[in-house]
Amino acid sequence: MGLLTKRQSDFILHYVESRNTVQSAIAAGYSKSYAKSKGHLLLKNPLIKEQITHLTESYYKEQFKELATKSIKELAGVIGDVENRGSQLRAIQYVLSQAGVVEQDEKQSGVIEIKVRLPHDLQH
Repeated sequence: MGLLTKRQSDFILHYVESRNTVQSAIAAGYSKSYAKSKGHLLLKNPLIKEQITHLTESYYKEQFKELATKSIKELAGVIGDVENRGSQLRAIQYVLSQAGVVEQDEKQSGVIEIKVRLPHDLQH
């Protein structure tokens, strides 16, 4: 495979963030007429597709880590008060289940078990 041009590399970076072919091509320095009429051809280039896939995975992994870190800090403050521990833990379990990182157990008992499911690429 060949190397990417500066414009192609810039297109990839803009596309990963915006997911808009025309805007990304223009931001990368392609003419407006090229961006509108042939911008989709950039996405068909195998090397560009490969780089977009790689950077998208990295980008979202980083976004997930930042969100998880913020959430954990917020949740730590919530569970600091021990008076309503059961309600707090159920709320935390619900929030994490909605984020897709915890399996929510529908049965309620005296014990709350939180099972965290990390994306495959974050598991060691």
